[in-house]
Amino acid sequence: MTCLSVIVDSCVIYPMQLCDTLLRAAEAKLYQVYFSQEILDRIAD
Repeated sequence: MTCLSVIVDSCVIYPMQLCDTLLRAAEAKLYQVYFSQEILDRIAD
């Protein structure tokens, strides 16, 4: 099975319930999650 690659934007990282769900799905190997430095910088502001 091919693992999907997903770039997660800042709008789905900030709401904690959604973020938790998405990261748990990635942990379960449903997809490989990626973040750019620009996305991480936006949530740090």
